Amino acid sequence: MKKWPVNLMIGNTTVELNDGDFILEGLESLGVEMSADCRNGVCGACMTRCTGPVEWATSEHCLSEDMIECGYILSCICRVKGPLQIDE
Repeated sequence: MKKWPVNLMIGNTTVELNDGDFILEGLESLGVEMSADCRNGVCGACMTRCTGPVEWATSEHCLSEDMIECGYILSCICRVKGPLQIDE
């Protein structure tokens, strides 16, 4: 399985997640605490700014197109598809 580096700006830490992992679940499995609530993309609690390739698991979510264009994602419904930088 391909692993990708994920640079966490808070704490200046880099971890590795598997290609296709949900960002929130993958980070939590490594002991990284992330804000989260619903895990379905409707509340926005897990919103963070992200640079790098992600795959959205669904097109149904609470973010506007403007927010997405500014680099915001919902970590509960986005999958790792390459090296990432996460601002949370």
